[in-house]
Amino acid sequence: MKYQIIENFLDPEFAAEIASCIYNAKGEDWKHYYQFGGDAAPFYFENTIPNHSVIVEAQQKLGQSLQDGHFTYRLKRLDRCVELFCSCALCKFKKNMLSERSFLDYIGQLSSKENLELVEAFASVYYHGDFLSIHPDPNFDVAFILNLSKDWKYEYGGCLTVFDEEDEHPRVILPEYNSLVLLYLGEKGVDHYISEVSSLAPHSRIAVSGWFNAPEK
Repeated sequence: MKYQIIENFLDPEFAAEIASCIYNAKGEDWKHYYQFGGDAAPFYFENTIPNHSVIVEAQQKLGQSLQDGHFTYRLKRLDRCVELFCSCALCKFKKNMLSERSFLDYIGQLSSKENLELVEAFASVYYHGDFLSIHPDPNFDVAFILNLSKDWKYEYGGCLTVFDEEDEHPRVILPEYNSLVLLYLGEKGVDHYISEVSSLAPHSRIAVSGWFNAPEK
C-alpha cells in the first residue's frame, strides 16, 4: 500500500493543544497561497485585506489553471512561528517529535527508508472553497498529514483522495481528528488531492503537513 493511517496518533491533550495553537495563531502569522499556471511559483499575500481586484484576478486564474490541468491550489499556511524561542504546542511537535531520531527511524521502518530527515512541516487551514489539485510529490520520500479537525464529515469536503495501483478504486480518506496519514511516495510519487471544502462546512479543516526525505534526495 502507498498510504497508511494511524488513528489516535497523539496524546489527546497534546493534539488539542496543537489544534488550539493553530486556531488561535495571530492573523499576521498566516499567508494565503494560490498556485496556478504550471511551474510558476505560488502567489501569496499576507493575512490582510488586499485589493478586491487582486482576489478576483487570482480566483479567475485558479479556475483557468485547473481547467488546463496544472497543479492548482488555494489554502492558508502557517509556516513557522515568528518567535525565536517559541514554546507553543506546534513548535514542540516539530522539535520534540517530527525531528527526533527515534520518531524518524519509526517512520523509516514503516516506509522502508533509512535515515529519514524532516524536510518541512507547516500548519494548513482549508476554509470554504479551498482545495489542492492532483499531484504526485515525486521529490519526497514520505508525506504526512496530522488531521486536527473535530467532527469532520465527508460532505464537508476537504477529504484526501489517494490513487494507489494496489486499490481498485481511488481511496477517499476522511480527515479524522488526531489521525496521522502517511503517503509512501517512492520514486515517481503517488497521485493525491484534497477536495474543495464546502461553503456549508461549519469550520475550517486544519492539519499539520509536511515531508520526510532520505539523504539521497
